[in-house]
Amino acid sequence: MTQLAVALEFDWQNPLWFWLAGGAVAILSVGILFGYFSVRQASTRKLMLGVLKFAAIVLIALCLINPRWVKRSPQPGENIVALVVDNSSSLTTRGENGRSWGHQIDAAVRDAETPWQLRLAQDFEVRRFQFGGRPKPVSSFEGVQFDDTESHVGAAVVAVEERLTNQPLGAILLFTDGNSTKTDLETVLNTDVPVFPVIPSEEKLYADLSVESISVSQTDFEDAPITVLVKVKSANEAIKEVAAWLEPLDSVPSTAPLEESTANGEAELAPPASTGPAPQQITLDDNNRGTVKFELAPEEFGLLFYRFHMISPGEEEFIETPEKSREVTLVNNSRIFSVEHRSQPRRILYVSGRPNWEHKFVNRAVTHDHQLQLVSLIRIAKKEPKFDFRGRVGERSNPLFRGFKDEIDEEAEAYDQPVLIRLNTQNEEELRDGFPKTREELYRYDAIVLDDVESAFFSHDQQSLIERFVSERGGGLLMLGGPDSFRSGNWQRTTVGDALPVYLDQVPTSPDSSLRFNLTRDGWLQPWARLRSTEDAETQRIAAMPAFTSATAVKYAKPGARVLSQMHDEGANSFPALAVQSYGEGQTAAFLIGDSWRWELKRDDATESDFAKCWRQTLRWLVSDVPERATLEIQPDATRSSIQHLILRLKDKEFDPVENADVTFEVTNPQGEVIPYRAEPSVEETGRFDLTVYSSEPGPYRVIANAQLEEEVSPLTAAGGWGYDPLIDEFTSTRINQGLLQEIAEQSGGRVLALNELPDFVNSLQQRDLPVMTTETTPLWHSPWLLLLAISLLVTEWGLRRSWGLT
Repeated sequence: MTQLAVALEFDWQNPLWFWLAGGAVAILSVGILFGYFSVRQASTRKLMLGVLKFAAIVLIALCLINPRWVKRSPQPGENIVALVVDNSSSLTTRGENGRSWGHQIDAAVRDAETPWQLRLAQDFEVRRFQFGGRPKPVSSFEGVQFDDTESHVGAAVVAVEERLTNQPLGAILLFTDGNSTKTDLETVLNTDVPVFPVIPSEEKLYADLSVESISVSQTDFEDAPITVLVKVKSANEAIKEVAAWLEPLDSVPSTAPLEESTANGEAELAPPASTGPAPQQITLDDNNRGTVKFELAPEEFGLLFYRFHMISPGEEEFIETPEKSREVTLVNNSRIFSVEHRSQPRRILYVSGRPNWEHKFVNRAVTHDHQLQLVSLIRIAKKEPKFDFRGRVGERSNPLFRGFKDEIDEEAEAYDQPVLIRLNTQNEEELRDGFPKTREELYRYDAIVLDDVESAFFSHDQQSLIERFVSERGGGLLMLGGPDSFRSGNWQRTTVGDALPVYLDQVPTSPDSSLRFNLTRDGWLQPWARLRSTEDAETQRIAAMPAFTSATAVKYAKPGARVLSQMHDEGANSFPALAVQSYGEGQTAAFLIGDSWRWELKRDDATESDFAKCWRQTLRWLVSDVPERATLEIQPDATRSSIQHLILRLKDKEFDPVENADVTFEVTNPQGEVIPYRAEPSVEETGRFDLTVYSSEPGPYRVIANAQLEEEVSPLTAAGGWGYDPLIDEFTSTRINQGLLQEIAEQSGGRVLALNELPDFVNSLQQRDLPVMTTETTPLWHSPWLLLLAISLLVTEWGLRRSWGLT
């Protein structure tokens, strides 16, 4: 929108007059030049006289061209000015004299009889809109309550412009704080209508705490498998100390305010008792920001919800009466979040080449672990040459099975087959024929552990199947040291050897018989590789470990692999002890010590088993990122926080995408009501099923997906959930977002207005270029002052000549 100017236009309808006028001016100018050239006078006098006469001739010539004065002004009552008011809750934060920005807006726009609105209505058609998620037209602003939980500033401007398409919309007055819950500035940048954001005449910084972010990470560290990291900030220097605590929402919520307790004579903030972790104190830094970390080890399983709370000293009594708090709002002092504490165990196939102490202790370590289930295939006798009969005459079966099931001789193990036993299988059919030979059989497991078993135990197809189990299915693979493992088991130059994180074909110097264990720098950084929560305690634990005598020495780890622990012999030689790497979709690990069971044997019976804890954490890491057949992903909508997109991906028993399935979702809302939905297959991706859900009430939402596949009796299930806090995005910031509003104004051709500038701005609208304008044209030929000016110039020139004696 530009300022108006009076324009001087020329009439070119008769070009002949232009040439005649130009020719006349040229001829007369030449005459003047020669006339004054012959006069004996000072040059300045001759120049002055020539200019006066030339100006008079030009003015007279202009009249022949018919110049016109053109004045453009807005057509009264034809142009539209839109008043757009933000109705979101963030405008209720308290400001000057306890009045919020919403109160100031309400006072300015509610009464249409205010002077500036009356002046605006005299010359313009006024349209009124209020918006939260989407703008809606209103006849007046008496219904504005500032209670919407969303604020789409950019989308509201564009929607108003689209609604008034093909109508003379001249300007948009935008009353908002600029705190949009949707990043949509790019939608405003292409608008053709100038936007004038209105902000308070003066803004002060008030005390306010807010939650910046909450991140949840799950580790395989047994003492605290879930870590919650919360970042908080304060609006100014007024608050430096903060008390923070977690409230489990699955238990009875506590609404009692923080109480003050004394310890050693000093007052401390004491939040209400809860079943969550201990409360913590946060000291904000020089940038008024702070971070607090909670470590959770919940006894419950499944999807758990918590709410983070914080309060500043002296504000405990105002939790129930937030309007009395010195903070502008307490809404942004808490936030809901969820953590997933897995309830279904991961199944691990443990293949051992012989009965050993390792398997015994590992199996004992995970027996009562709800997250792990060890399915074992143990070889108790190797296969013998096919025609080497050492039993009774005519006996072909293995004498180890003599006396068992004599009536079913074909089920007895033959000499040319290894003798295997199965432990912890789900049914009689599982592993009945030994190690799996098909994808369907092997892919039911999440990880494989190979303990002291040579490569010849597996066929080439089975070895290839193991490699594909890791690279394609995304499973975990761990090989343990022993007399028949790694290089001693001829695993080099096999597909399984290619997947391991260490090179097996490069032989280093043989280590001494006494080997000490230690963590590397990478190992210290991995929570699951440590057993103590502090560095000093972990160092003492490692120093107390016994020496090991059996290990496979390798020279190098592969590029991309990480060596988490090393073994050192008495000659100060170092060798990798535990190495890991990502391989395709899965991950592999090599634990090269062959007698780690000595660690358990040396344990004092009165102490906790570090060996058992170490193996539980290692196996949890091995299966931590293994995908399941049914995976549920919950994506919040980019435009509205109340909308969630549920995405279920299904795989068949060979982990190929499933095209046909009957998929249903059961959503449990915060009131405990179960709402069923049916999902539809996605057209974008095979094996994907989508559902969009609207959250109507704040609180935790749980969802269970059930997928019935063809030719399968039991459905696949997946569970998840989300917490809906509608005001979180609204109160992320309680200050006016002047940066966003300034950018909107500049990009659209408007400017930011202070509230007290509205009357002057309304008066200035008549001086701006608008869609519908009136034009007033006045020919200069009809103006007497033009002729008077020309005569005045000629008279002045004559008078000067006479006074200088040139007549």
